[in-house]
Amino acid sequence: MKRVHLVGIGPGSPGLVTMRAAEAIRSADVIRHPGGVDVAILALARPGALIGAFKEWEEIVQLSRHDHRVAVLYRGDPFIFRAGAALAAPLPAAGVSFAVVPGCLGQPAAPATPGLPPHLPPNPRASRRPR
Repeated sequence: MKRVHLVGIGPGSPGLVTMRAAEAIRSADVIRHPGGVDVAILALARPGALIGAFKEWEEIVQLSRHDHRVAVLYRGDPFIFRAGAALAAPLPAAGVSFAVVPGCLGQPAAPATPGLPPHLPPNPRASRRPR
């Protein structure tokens, strides 16, 4: 069983959290997240889960060594801005098993937003070269 899950929560809308991400959040004893995460996403946690801001990877190692199931949340996908890689790198050396739960990125999710077109019409002025 993986003790740490690096969980992508998408662009921030609770409706764009994947089922796999929601399950990882629900099954965690401890949840660490970046600031500004929607309260509805954190509400997916089971009763009694310890929820708080992510500070450092050493805390994640200590929590997992004490048999806690830890979910570390990331906006978008854990590896899009290398933050997930920064945590994933030291975990195996510390003897901690982990799994990655990919998240939806903002750009592909934009068409799911009501009223936002999937593409913009061409701008005739944008294709002109300056003279």
